Amino acid sequence: LYRIGLEELVGLKRVGNTLCINPCIPAEWNSVEVHYSHRDTLYVIRIENPKGVESGVARVLVEGEVQADNSIPLVENSGKIQVVVQLGT
Repeated sequence: LYRIGLEELVGLKRVGNTLCINPCIPAEWNSVEVHYSHRDTLYVIRIENPKGVESGVARVLVEGEVQADNSIPLVENSGKIQVVVQLGT
C-alpha cells in the first residue's frame, strides 16, 4: 500500500539515479509531505498546492534550486535533502 501511495498519489517513480514526480492529489489538499530514503540520504519532499489543483507541476526545487524538469537527482550524502514541489501551471 505504501508503494501504491507513493507511485499513484504522490507520483514518485525512480528512474535510474533520479526520482520523477508527478503528483495527483485531491484539490482540497493544501500540502502533503513525504519522506523518501535512498541509501543513507533522506529526502523530505513537500508538495505545495496553493492553487487548489489536482495535478500539474509548476516547478521543483531541490535545496532551493529550481530543477529543469520534474525530477529529483538521487545522491548519497548521508544527510537530509529538502525538496519542494509546487503544483499549478
